[in-house]
Amino acid sequence: MTLALWIAIGVLGLVVIWLVTALLRVRSVVQLVPEEGGVLEAIRELDRDLESLESTVEGMVPRLQSVEQQLPGTISRTGVVRYDAFDDVTGALSRSLAFLNDRGTGIVLTVLVGRSDSLFYVKQIEGGLGTEALSPEESAAIAAAMRDSA
Repeated sequence: MTLALWIAIGVLGLVVIWLVTALLRVRSVVQLVPEEGGVLEAIRELDRDLESLESTVEGMVPRLQSVEQQLPGTISRTGVVRYDAFDDVTGALSRSLAFLNDRGTGIVLTVLVGRSDSLFYVKQIEGGLGTEALSPEESAAIAAAMRDSA
């Protein structure tokens, strides 16, 4: 066999491979069309599905608005201060934790850890200020909550 014949066989083989690949692509597209109803029925079905999704999204709008209205009242700001509350315990085991919403309203929780006792306090916070006297650590926890989440 001559070189020209080998080249012709190679080119013919490449053409056959290209045709088979093109045929497989066409078959995959044709398989997407439903057997009954044709392309128009497939488009109608897609339109019905889209309308269903649109009504679902429209139904979610009031729920989303409700959640957005509630967000300012949720706890979104936190601050923690570690310290030694008593002389007999070291290691900064005591904590003051502030849990506030966007308006600076919430609570500050304080746990004082001593060798023989642990004390637990909760104080109400309105607008970033305590409704009763706050310790310096509690004020620092509130300041951290307001600063870090702003």
